[in-house]
Amino acid sequence: MKNRFFIKEMKIYTILVGIISILLNSCSQDTKIESDESYFSEFNNIDTLKFKVLFKPHDFIPRDIHPHDSLLIIKSDIRGQKFWFQIYSLKQEKVIKSILPYGRGPGEALGISSSGIINNTFWAYDITKREILTCNLDSLLESQNASFTTIDAEISSYQIDYYDTSKVVVSLVDEETKYKMSIIDLEKNRNVEKIGLFDNIPNTETITGYKDAHLFYINVKPNKSGNLAILYRYMDLIEIYNNGKLQHKLHGPDQYKVDYELGKRGNTSYMKKTDKTKKAFVSSVATNQFIYGLYSGNLKKSKLWSYGKYIFRYTWDGKPDKSFFSESAIATIGIDKKKLYAYLPEEGVLSYINLDNK
Repeated sequence: MKNRFFIKEMKIYTILVGIISILLNSCSQDTKIESDESYFSEFNNIDTLKFKVLFKPHDFIPRDIHPHDSLLIIKSDIRGQKFWFQIYSLKQEKVIKSILPYGRGPGEALGISSSGIINNTFWAYDITKREILTCNLDSLLESQNASFTTIDAEISSYQIDYYDTSKVVVSLVDEETKYKMSIIDLEKNRNVEKIGLFDNIPNTETITGYKDAHLFYINVKPNKSGNLAILYRYMDLIEIYNNGKLQHKLHGPDQYKVDYELGKRGNTSYMKKTDKTKKAFVSSVATNQFIYGLYSGNLKKSKLWSYGKYIFRYTWDGKPDKSFFSESAIATIGIDKKKLYAYLPEEGVLSYINLDNK
């Protein structure tokens, strides 16, 4: 009788071991799941970027690139400039207009930290004056002195993006909360939802110091369907959210955490970079099909710290899709349906590559 029970138990045990082995072997060798975070060590597809020169900006340095139809709206380094943005015509092959003056007055801006296009409206967020400036693109092009509409926004975030036509999503970097982002209703000027949690802050650290070390870029899916992605600046991690809920965390291909020390400045804590601190993503854009992250991976002492030679592409359903390599360092990227634009700082040129068959 005992032998029969022993044999039966051994059969069950053998079956369970077999099932577990099958499940483990079915996973990719380069992917492991730890908690809710997916780790990967390589992209399935790799390609090389061979850029074509579009033009060489002689009197400004591009910081952000917003393609729209036959135009590029380019945010420039404001140092030595009177205007924040330059409009480049792909048809006329030249800069045709400068917009949004630097200044304290109405229709001027002191500190543009985020900008973009929603529907047919160009917008720019002034973190210094805490206001969003918007202008219809048609009037922006047709009028000699197009006027901007000002939206007062009590937002202290460096990173924002339009969530839909009346709401923005902002990073909560300076707030004593474990939440990562907040959705602000601009018409009511109030928070309507908070998204994402830093649920693993060590007891030895302050919330603001930890969040300063875990800064990220925000990209809302262009169709405004409730999807957004955040890409971290100091570790190769990307998170994808749908309607406020975390869907995917992709960590790789180098799989490192943020290396830093906690600094003190009065009553404020901040990230103190070390010799081992790496820069991860330095720019990001999104289409309705993919998320693109310009990746550095360089140590702080590297002269290419703030530039990247890799562009990582991810799908919105949480798959690391493709890695693109560039021989030239890239400072920032922009994208439309057919082309990817990039500013190459060492050559001083704004270039592009066709995305057909990419």
